[in-house]
Amino acid sequence: NVDLEIDAFRQHQATAPTLSFADECRTLVDLGRYAVISTFGRGEAYGAYPNGSIVGFASDTTGRPIFAMKYFPITAFRLRDCPYSYQ
Repeated sequence: NVDLEIDAFRQHQATAPTLSFADECRTLVDLGRYAVISTFGRGEAYGAYPNGSIVGFASDTTGRPIFAMKYFPITAFRLRDCPYSYQ
């Protein structure tokens, strides 16, 4: 019981060209300005609930994201310990 327009859209999307994952990410970073960055809590104080904050971001000349956030959120402390983050 699918609408004909929805069915036509699905057929088109199945064969439509798509951006690579990297290009999709660069496009999102280039067009966006704010995002939510979150981590799962750990320890008794936070349980397994996600902790998050709104961050501003931009991209550098090579397209890598640069995040602007306050340092006190739990998320920032998790990023500090992440081997992939630049500080």
